[in-house]
Amino acid sequence: MKSLIDVSIAQHALESVLALGNEKLGNRTGGFLVFFDHSSKTMSTIPLGNYEQSKEVRFLTNATEKTIRLLSNGQFRSMHTRDEQKEIWGGGIQYGSYICSFSGFLEEHDECIALIYVLYHDCKENMKMTHKQTLEYMGKFISNNNEFNNHPIHEVLSVFSSRF
Repeated sequence: MKSLIDVSIAQHALESVLALGNEKLGNRTGGFLVFFDHSSKTMSTIPLGNYEQSKEVRFLTNATEKTIRLLSNGQFRSMHTRDEQKEIWGGGIQYGSYICSFSGFLEEHDECIALIYVLYHDCKENMKMTHKQTLEYMGKFISNNNEFNNHPIHEVLSVFSSRF
């Protein structure tokens, strides 16, 4: 079965987070991306970047859990229902008919990858926007959403837009 995930977009989103540098990322360079499509009821998972083999199961489990949590509660961000005591984290986004989650970095950086991927995918697949229109839409969506004040997504999207 063909993956739902456009690896090129996912890789560019990862590289845009990596551009923040080790000081902010703690030498982390990869993890797992999970993408769910409500309309087809299909889910795909891919590893992105490099990560310690000992963390593979944890990253895959966390990314999958974020997706399932968003599917079950209908929230926009898994950050809304994070619970450190239960070890459930932010890093997933539900937008349109899609859910995207990433695990491998700190929650806000995981969320950057998920947000960029799900917005870009929706703009291209459902709204049939050009690349330029997609980047403009993403910028406006994030700037106009108060949930992302003081969030690294602004810097990451800037890198993504300049490189892709």
